[in-house]
Amino acid sequence: MTQEYFEGLVAESIMKAHELSTQARRDGLLALEDEIENHSQRSIFGLGLRLIVDGTDGALVREILCNMIDMQRDFAMQRIMRIQTDGILSVQTGENPRIQVLKMFSRISDSEYPEVMFLLKDTDIPKMIDPGWEAGTRFVRDSGRRFQFPDIVSLDNRSVQKVMRELDTLALAGSMIGESEEVQKRFFDNMSKRAAEMLKEDMELLKNDSQNDKTDAQDRVTCVVRHLIDCKEIPWKIPLTKGNDD
Repeated sequence: MTQEYFEGLVAESIMKAHELSTQARRDGLLALEDEIENHSQRSIFGLGLRLIVDGTDGALVREILCNMIDMQRDFAMQRIMRIQTDGILSVQTGENPRIQVLKMFSRISDSEYPEVMFLLKDTDIPKMIDPGWEAGTRFVRDSGRRFQFPDIVSLDNRSVQKVMRELDTLALAGSMIGESEEVQKRFFDNMSKRAAEMLKEDMELLKNDSQNDKTDAQDRVTCVVRHLIDCKEIPWKIPLTKGNDD
């Protein structure tokens, strides 16, 4: 999942949750029944709407939706599902729309904030976040270079270990296939000998798997790293190159 696609899904989720909240506050929760059929019952919005329209206790709704999130292996999708869960729970409680929006925005990083705001420019949501916001002038996407997958070699050991804890084994294995020895060694050096052997076995299996998408796997790793950097959970500086070492 690319960063741009992720930010688009975040904006869509926030807008949909806000629309549902507005309708429920105006017409009541039962008015959302027709909306259920517009969503898969294996999605946060689909199942969440069915539960709240049926009058399910809020704590149970949260538990069920959190179980769905736990079963999702993709880190980026987990983040989106958490945003959607915040939105659905706010719909159920009749929370003030501004509070609902602020709660969902609290789950995105500073670097993601400008683009999500821009994608929502045709709605009233940006003004709810910041009354002084103006599309295209105050917030502009940072054009500076961001972390790319090969930059994994520039992370310290503690940061690499933190990244690996956020990834499932298949995503990690898929991202490493065909990569340089330096990149692979960065991961192998930060796990036990047994774990490294198992990861190598997964890599061998995925080499012959036509369903494996190396680019998608690397995008997932990159998304995790960028999120941790944006949240200041791991440090990172653009690696110096020849002609850029002043």
